[in-house]
Amino acid sequence: MDWGEKNDDKRFLVVDTDTMEVESIPTTGYKKHIELDISDSNKQETLEAAKEAQEQGHYVKIVKRENVDLGDTDFMVVDKTEKDITNRGITSSMSQSDKFRRFLEIKEIPEDDQERYLNKALELVDRCEG
Repeated sequence: MDWGEKNDDKRFLVVDTDTMEVESIPTTGYKKHIELDISDSNKQETLEAAKEAQEQGHYVKIVKRENVDLGDTDFMVVDKTEKDITNRGITSSMSQSDKFRRFLEIKEIPEDDQERYLNKALELVDRCEG
């Protein structure tokens, strides 16, 4: 059982081979993989459902398809919001250093790490050009 079986209820099927009748018996007591889509309009109900499922011992994943402020949360959150990457603010007239800086911002590299990344990128470009 994994995320490929998310939101599926497990059950046993008992088939009477004489009458071909099928009885469905739900199983209980196992950890479910529960994926919930969240939006501004269902935020409160979704967080409550996620909390309840987590308290019951289930694995919970929240999927954002739009910008929703979740603040601090203990849930696994998957951000599937659409992002416009066509206009990244990088132009051919920019210096190599400025292009790399903008790229690091786009990739949301922490400011404390940006100088180290920038120096390594410029070093690699110098090696390739030399």
